[in-house]
Amino acid sequence: MIIASLLLLAQSAAPAPPIDTGPAGEPRVRVETDASFFLDADSNGDGVVEQDEFVEAIGAKIDSAVADDTDPYRRGPQWEPRDKDAVRQLFGTWDRDGDGRLTRQEFGTARAAALTRR
Repeated sequence: MIIASLLLLAQSAAPAPPIDTGPAGEPRVRVETDASFFLDADSNGDGVVEQDEFVEAIGAKIDSAVADDTDPYRRGPQWEPRDKDAVRQLFGTWDRDGDGRLTRQEFGTARAAALTRR
């Protein structure tokens, strides 16, 4: 089980390791959602990110972080259905109008809110 720690970062001067351990000892993956994330997530190029695109893009970021993990003693976390459920819930909070699509404005608003909470 992996808990995706979706940290919304513009850019960080000293990047943290891609995988760390949460309070209960569960592996957590740092996922950066910068402006390029929106473009990458919009796989069909229609200018918005649908929920399935968002979940797939987060999954790709997690897979990349796991592949980049160089700790030989840590077993790579697994991307499980309940992780996808958590990402779907996150999508729902970002999708302010509830239409199932994230616009650039909704994405920017969610990132800005997260950055001010840091």
